[in-house]
Amino acid sequence: MSSVTTRPVADSAAPPAAYWLRGVLRIQKLVLLGLITGLFLAVFAWTSVSDWGGSVYMLLDTAASATPFMVAWLAGVGVTVGQWRWRSGSAQWDYFSPRGKAVPIALGAVGGGLLPLVGMTVYLAVTVPLALYGSLHDGLDSATIMADVRDSIPLIFALTARFCAVSCVAASVGGCVRYKFLAALAAVVVFVATIIAAFNFELMGEHERLDSASIADLECTATAPTVCGLPTNQAYFAAAQESLTHYMEGSPYGDVLPDKILVTDSSFRDVPEQLRSDFPIALQLMRQRAITAPHRLAAEETVSQNISLSLAHACAAPLSDESTRVQEILNGTPRNPGEKEANSTELEDLLSCINHR
Repeated sequence: MSSVTTRPVADSAAPPAAYWLRGVLRIQKLVLLGLITGLFLAVFAWTSVSDWGGSVYMLLDTAASATPFMVAWLAGVGVTVGQWRWRSGSAQWDYFSPRGKAVPIALGAVGGGLLPLVGMTVYLAVTVPLALYGSLHDGLDSATIMADVRDSIPLIFALTARFCAVSCVAASVGGCVRYKFLAALAAVVVFVATIIAAFNFELMGEHERLDSASIADLECTATAPTVCGLPTNQAYFAAAQESLTHYMEGSPYGDVLPDKILVTDSSFRDVPEQLRSDFPIALQLMRQRAITAPHRLAAEETVSQNISLSLAHACAAPLSDESTRVQEILNGTPRNPGEKEANSTELEDLLSCINHR
């Protein structure tokens, strides 16, 4: 009678020892990819230090502007993590495993979710101390620093949740689909989708805290020119004063221009409606920050553009003839004393709504 070789039943099936070793290697790869993710964010932060220097809140707000690149990276890597079960050969064992097919896919999704968690931890560990050092060096009090950190907490959770969701979904898809070029395809599709979504949702940072601020929330300098802003930005008041003084001294029309400005976190924008009656000029700190506050804002062209645009919109609608004329006068150079006097009179009339301030 011939012998018959039987296949083990599902309950007795067990993965070879090599599969356990592959599991350990898989965890090591997850940690390595998480470290790479964190370093990617840290390098991005270092290249954009002029947007967030000295502020934990602006550090996280700047990280939000890297969303398209981060979600594209996490989509591609997440798919790769999910496909490890195919590449390692463990997918074949899943057919005989008592756990069922859904468990390995779910574990892959969990692994994908670990990537941004490790990445955000590395990112915060590297960059937050730099931001705190800048705040302490600039002399901000502990209450102001803690308020800045507190404002950043919702951004931390929002970014982490966003990145984890993309990575988990991508890993789940990778666990179900073996297609070789799926990772690259997922990265491209998610990148394009994020760019499109950014036009309709706030995915890219620049959340201006002044939008919800009142006069009572602001700090101001005691000497002219008067610079006001949020307490978290008061280390830059002296630099803004110096820049405004330099602009006024170099302008032929400095004697008719207002000397009261509001510093903002984000790139140039008009003064928020609730503050417009008190501040005719908005001056952006974005692209002008540093780890520690400078003596004077370095981007003189940015300062000049901010002042001329703010004044152009102070008493007239954007793109109107009056608004355009204000910019022409401020950005031009009078050819003779007579033209200077005529332009000064015209500018004073165009800015009559703020001359009494």
